[in-house]
Amino acid sequence: MIEFKSDKEKEIVFHYAQLLDDKIIEIISKDGNYTENDVRLTAKFYWNLVELSIKEKSDNSEKFEDMDMWLERIYTSFHIHFGNLGYEKVWDNEIPES
Repeated sequence: MIEFKSDKEKEIVFHYAQLLDDKIIEIISKDGNYTENDVRLTAKFYWNLVELSIKEKSDNSEKFEDMDMWLERIYTSFHIHFGNLGYEKVWDNEIPES
């Protein structure tokens, strides 16, 4: 299972997973045996979370305070977890080009 640094970080991830893609809850709750597709789906989920967070900020509907800080922490948790498993390039390939 992906280890989050705090309960708040996990709460935010699960909140957005329910809004954006329930499949992610299953993936991030796994005790290993990740596939490249799991990593791709999690990365896409993360970037969708970022987009939704930007939208919420612009229309003043943010559920959580300090989302910039939380997004950075969530990114770090995902990136380190999958990087330690040898999936760093798979994760990095999903970073959107601006």
